[in-house]
This record gives sequence, structure tokens and C-alpha cells, in this order.
Amino acid sequence: MTLLKTAVLVAALSLVPEAQAQPDTQPGQAKETAEAETTTPWYLRWMVQDTKRGMLVKIPIVDTDPNRGTTGGFMPIWINKKPGTDRIQTMHAPSITYNRVFGPVPTYRFYYYPTTVSTLHLRVAESLQIEREALAFYEDEDLFGKDIRFFGKLQYNIDGGRRFYGIGPDTPKKRVPQLQQNGDLTYRLNTGESNYAEDYILVHLSAGVPIVPKSAWRLHGYNYYISWKTWNGKVPNLPAFFDTYPGWGPKYRQQTDILGAKLEYDTRDHSVTPSRGEYLKLYAETSIKGFMSVHDFQRYGIDARILYPYDPDGKRLIAFQAKFDQALANAPFWFQSGLGGKWSLRAYGEGRFIDRGTLVFNVEHRVNLWSVQLAGVETIFELSPFAGVGTVFHGPERMAAKYMRPLFGIGGRAVAKPQVVGCVDFGYGQEGLAAFVDINYAF
Repeated sequence: MTLLKTAVLVAALSLVPEAQAQPDTQPGQAKETAEAETTTPWYLRWMVQDTKRGMLVKIPIVDTDPNRGTTGGFMPIWINKKPGTDRIQTMHAPSITYNRVFGPVPTYRFYYYPTTVSTLHLRVAESLQIEREALAFYEDEDLFGKDIRFFGKLQYNIDGGRRFYGIGPDTPKKRVPQLQQNGDLTYRLNTGESNYAEDYILVHLSAGVPIVPKSAWRLHGYNYYISWKTWNGKVPNLPAFFDTYPGWGPKYRQQTDILGAKLEYDTRDHSVTPSRGEYLKLYAETSIKGFMSVHDFQRYGIDARILYPYDPDGKRLIAFQAKFDQALANAPFWFQSGLGGKWSLRAYGEGRFIDRGTLVFNVEHRVNLWSVQLAGVETIFELSPFAGVGTVFHGPERMAAKYMRPLFGIGGRAVAKPQVVGCVDFGYGQEGLAAFVDINYAF
């Protein structure tokens, strides 16, 4: 359901040739506006219009997802600047979309940026089929001006497009036939693609402070509570989850409470739209059975990133990520490590491979192609070839090179600093092409 920044990206990319030809055009100047109107196609003038405080983007939506399929619709976006500045302050984005499985889905989104390092996001959506969502999200990197990083999220969500293929690095997409001793042809149990719906209520709170004042090292504590249950999904022509994996998921709500701590080192110039710096996160967390939880497991991991601009103007940089995650004890499959999706390996659907551990490497070459003014807001357009490799495993000692999944791809980005990144990523791996349309960098 994250389509907002995509609409901005598509509209902005459509304007790039005209903006490049007239880089000094400023909104509100009558003569230059008239000249722009003579060179800009009528459909682009209809799509993007200046308003008193910003701009209105009217755009059709085409979103692709390896698990959900194609979604189409329409979304008007009101983007308002903070008075007297070129900084985006609020965005309103109602939409109506249609997916052949889930039907029409009306959605309303609201974004508020009180400062350059804080965001409030509200979203509500309702499907005539199975899906619905209510979300409230707030993040602030300098809470009350005290150098405290705060994160809070409250969400109720039903997602009917989830897929599960079994546990392990070699789970097949289709159920695999095998010959039993009696000679009857049957299917191996607990392998292959199935469709389920996840239904959860989530509360996530986190706060972090520098170890010493103004230090790049921070210590965070967080609590993650989720009440979770599963249904059989609604995607046609896919095996039902409870038929393929009987007893694997709860039909009634189970609650899990996770307590965690993380140590961060962050020298990036911005957390959302970084152009240089390093980031390191070490984390450990636990769920204790009987303490607001029916599960007893632990998890630890590391996430390391480097952004290295290699030209004097900072228009080209190499971004690198290495990420390791390991769950222990009795973590259910939805809390184990997943490989695939926008935030992991961009050639596979989310959760394509699942096991207790994950190792992923990603690298991108981010190239700044253009920098233009759109309704008074500076927007940078990037082209980003990328590559990666990853695998899942039960434990590090059982990691196998033959299960490493390579990928390569290319992404297009529209960056309205300091708050907005719209992304379209196309990744190709061992199971073909996957496309992801979302907000923010993958890492």
C-alpha cells in the first residue's frame, strides 16, 4: 500500500527533459511559466500544477509486487511547503486502486514533517475483500531538541497476499512430486508455495540516546508487541496455507512481546536521504514465554552500510550493505529471517526464503543525473545499477555457497531532500524479474 512517493517519482521523471532544458525556471514567474507551458506537453501540465503553497500531482497509479500482482488506480497528491521555505511540510494523498484479487481499495494518506528530521504519517485503507489497515507512525531524530531519537508505531493490518514456501534455503516455488514406496504419485509435505493472510495488531516503541553528548554512537532500547493470526489467503490458483502447512500458523490471535537493545554508529549526513557516511547497527532481542508472549526465542544481528562519494561534486557514490540476522530457539516462521523483498534481496518476493538465519550483501552505484526545481522544491533524479547476493540457513555452520542467490538490477530514484525518496527497482535473479515500487532507499 506504499504508493505515494511512486506517484511523485513518475510525475517528476516525466518532467525531467523539460526541466533540464530550462534549469532556471522558477514557479510564480509569469513570463517563464508561459514559456514552460509552450514546451511542456498538455498531459504533463494537467498532471502537475502549482498551487499557492506547493503543487498538486494528479497521476494514475501502476504498482507491481511479486506477491500481490499488478495494482492500478488514481491518486491526487497535495504537496504543501512550509511558508517562507522550500521545504515540504505536509502531503495529502487519497487514492482509489484496483487489484484483481482484492478488488477496489480506497486509501487516505497524510504526511506531516514538523522538522527536517521528524515525520508523522497516518494511513487508513479498506478493501471489499480481505484487506484493511489503520496506521499511525511518528519518528523524530531530535525529540524535544534533546538529541533523543524516538520511534513510535501503532498499526492494525490485514494483508491477504502473503506467500509461504516452507523453511530452508532450497524451498521450491511449486510443490514437488515424489514417488512413495507404494508407487503412488503424491506431493512432498510442507514444501512449495502457499498463500495466507496475516492479521495483526502492532505496537512498536523505541528511544535512543548518544553514549556521550554529540557522539556518533547511540544506545537504543525498544519494545515490539504484536498480536498475530493467520487465515487462508484469497489469491486464486494457489494452494491454501492451512492445507499445505497444517498447524503452522495460529487461527486465533497469539501475542508476542519482544524486548530489544541496539547499539548504533551513524555518521551519515541524513538518515532518509544520505549522500555520505557510515552506519553500523548491532542488536539483540528476546521474547520470553509467559511475559506477554506465547513464544520463547532470541535474535541477534548486525547491519553495516557505507556510502562513499567518489567525485568532488558528490554526484556519484557507491553504497554498500552487509547484513546478518540469526534467530534462536523456538521462533515461529513469521519471526524468522526472510530473504526477498524491497529491504532484502530485490529479485524475489518478500519472504521467498525463510530460515533462522540470513546473510545479505548489496551494492549500488547511485548517479545523480539531474537536479531541478519542482514547485520550488529541489528534486534530484538518480539512476542506480545494483547487485546483491544472499542466503538463509538454520545456523552459520550450515551456510552453503550453492544456496547463495545472486541478483543484479537497476533503479530509478526521485529525491526531494531532505525528506522524500521515491524508488522504482527492477531486479533479476534465479527466478526471473521482480519489480518494487516503494519509498526510501533499500538501505
